[in-house]
Amino acid sequence: MFGAGDRLPGWFRRKLARESVDPACSSLAFGPGDELVGYLLVGAEPGPPEPTAHCAGLGVLPQHRGRGLGPALVACSIAAARRRAAALHALAEPPLRGFYERLGFHPLAANHTLQTSGLGRRDLDLAAHPPAAWPLPGRVVASWRPGTWSRTPTAEAATVQLERGAAHLSREGRAILVQRLCIDADHDDTSAATIVALEALRQRFAATTPILLYGCDTVSCVTAAILRTPHWRVVQTAWEMQLRFIAAVDKHAPPAASCRPN
Repeated sequence: MFGAGDRLPGWFRRKLARESVDPACSSLAFGPGDELVGYLLVGAEPGPPEPTAHCAGLGVLPQHRGRGLGPALVACSIAAARRRAAALHALAEPPLRGFYERLGFHPLAANHTLQTSGLGRRDLDLAAHPPAAWPLPGRVVASWRPGTWSRTPTAEAATVQLERGAAHLSREGRAILVQRLCIDADHDDTSAATIVALEALRQRFAATTPILLYGCDTVSCVTAAILRTPHWRVVQTAWEMQLRFIAAVDKHAPPAASCRPN
């Protein structure tokens, strides 16, 4: 239900905290015998400029797919989230873009997640680089949500000054995730400065450590310049989808929703 791959101990508790999952806006689907067969987790972001909610995970057990549970889960969460937020956001890989569009979501932008590996002999000690506040000086090249950064455990986060830039980093299992990268450069020099900063970052980590750069605009000279180097590749492309609510936000949300398949 939660996707393929090994999970580190405590990953689910950490996900709930980092995504600020709101039980009142999240939905569960149950089968016969009260078996949990599907879920939609929804996180809350207080704003500004307005409160928003985001899908933090959607899944249905394979044997229960094709019965309309996915749309039912989204509908349950929309009914609850519209009382607390002005919009609901979701990240959709290309095969799921149509799913969200049929439910009334509109695409805002597509983003790549890029991956490379380190160049050094050992990893940077994150504890020696305490995490700083979300705003970083310079031009934003790649970025995740500020709320996620604020909820990342301090022991797993670091802010690193680089040649021509700075980055917010977090450890995700074996990998290092760049949650935000800002570059010190004029507009005409952003691509070159980004490559310099990223190469400096690679030097801080071992060759066995994957490095992920999240939130790169798919239509960008900067992203194109990074991909022209021999070390970076696209590992995920996702559309940011948005469903705006017409009704005014009501802070008194209903209890957690649930769906039961026939």
